[in-house]
Amino acid sequence: MSSIGDKVKQLRESKDWSQEELAKRSGLSRSYIGALEVRKNMHPRAEYLIKLAAAFNISVDEFYVAAGYTGGIAADVIRQETPTELLEKLRMALPVAVPVYNSFKAHTGTRTDASVGYIYLNKADVSSRDLEGIVVGEGDFPPVITSGDIIVTNRSMSPHQGSLLICMYKDRPIIGRLESLNGAPWIISKGDDKYRLFDCSYQAVITRLHKKLD
Repeated sequence: MSSIGDKVKQLRESKDWSQEELAKRSGLSRSYIGALEVRKNMHPRAEYLIKLAAAFNISVDEFYVAAGYTGGIAADVIRQETPTELLEKLRMALPVAVPVYNSFKAHTGTRTDASVGYIYLNKADVSSRDLEGIVVGEGDFPPVITSGDIIVTNRSMSPHQGSLLICMYKDRPIIGRLESLNGAPWIISKGDDKYRLFDCSYQAVITRLHKKLD
């Protein structure tokens, strides 16, 4: 009796696809497809079988049968998830609330403004809890960033060459890229304006831009 790995390999080779090509078409990784073809006893999850069937444009029932599930019925491949798996799935599904302030000074310690709202990001897109949003003021950073847009900063991220930063320079916010000039760190802003990083009283790395806060 052929295994799911045999079935995948047979279909892939009949289309003259490499494992990389099948990975691209199915959305699965090449290493997973390679392991699936070699390890005869693997029982992939239902969503993986569905992706493979879509890539080959065949009925998913063919994969259910090849995987050893009786009758090729979808209900037979639904594995009961453990409480730990369910909790992790719920945790990953919940969005991360990022506070938004009206001023960059709000989190520098110079003022204690309360947040004016929140934006919500997918947990998979968030690598740090130290994210904050700042609403851009009128005329601050045109034309790319306009009034009402929100820049999201990461307080704990260390800047590196090419990082986009916001910093306070003589009590006003500026945005620019971190570059090295004569071995010293400078922020290159719009119109090639230059500011020494050491002259900024506070800086944070900008991780993304959101349009106006509704």
